[in-house]
Amino acid sequence: MRRFTSVLGAALIACAVVTAVAEPAQAGQHHAIAVSSARSYTDVREPLRNITTGNDMPVGAWHDDLGRLHVSKAYYTVDLAQFRGAHVFSARAVFTETAAHDCAEPRSTELWLTDDADRPTYLRAPRELTRHVWTGTNTQCVGYPSFDVAATLNQVIAEGRDKATFALRMPGARQWDVAHGRRFAKTVTISMYVNTPPATPKDITLQHAPCDSVVPVHSGWLRAQVTDPDGETFDGRFVVRDVARPDEAREFRSVETASGLMADLPEGTLADGHTYEVTAQADDGDAVSPMSEPCRFTVRLHPPFTGSP
Repeated sequence: MRRFTSVLGAALIACAVVTAVAEPAQAGQHHAIAVSSARSYTDVREPLRNITTGNDMPVGAWHDDLGRLHVSKAYYTVDLAQFRGAHVFSARAVFTETAAHDCAEPRSTELWLTDDADRPTYLRAPRELTRHVWTGTNTQCVGYPSFDVAATLNQVIAEGRDKATFALRMPGARQWDVAHGRRFAKTVTISMYVNTPPATPKDITLQHAPCDSVVPVHSGWLRAQVTDPDGETFDGRFVVRDVARPDEAREFRSVETASGLMADLPEGTLADGHTYEVTAQADDGDAVSPMSEPCRFTVRLHPPFTGSP
């Protein structure tokens, strides 16, 4: 029976994982971490059992204390609900190996995205959808193999799924070869750079007057309320159209802010007796919000300053 070569202190993941995959963020991107919320493994010797016991999870072939052959796959489910609507610019799933059967054999572990699976078993294994091959250069016998999963996460998020299940397995005949078997910690960490577009601007005002108001000004401040799910600062634009000349739209850039959009209309922008339609859009540098609903103001520089536009 081949013995495992083990590594002590498997819980050292956190620092090594984050620093190993960190990349410089740009514009609205921010660093985020997703950690598995469910994990288990399957075993050919117990084909109808979902196994959650033990301190780590076997992948590939292994012998128990009685010398009996087992073949296993490990499953990790990651919660992605917080990234709904986001775009993933980069993401690496980092696993911690706790033991290897034979350090002379090359690392050949594969990572697969599968159908969602709460309690997979060997006979009722979820369908394997997308393969991710480890392509690192780590020469340690046991270490922290990682996989590029950015395209996969974008696909899962675009499909409206709030979680992703991944399977660690050995390929082909190697899953039956004890020499290639390894063990992994029960947690996977996905380190990523993501961005979620700002929300649609709302509550547009001109000099504090709400939509459908009559305003006695020919310049002033436009404002709109906007929130960004990532808490990023943003700028954006206002588009102002004279209803009588809809093809002659003018655009005014907003100043950067974390609470909303603001733009100053130059003196003489608005003409007495004209009605203007204003829309707004926020931009965090990586993504833009949907355009707001149009808001109308009528300019009246001479009494009466009240009444319907």
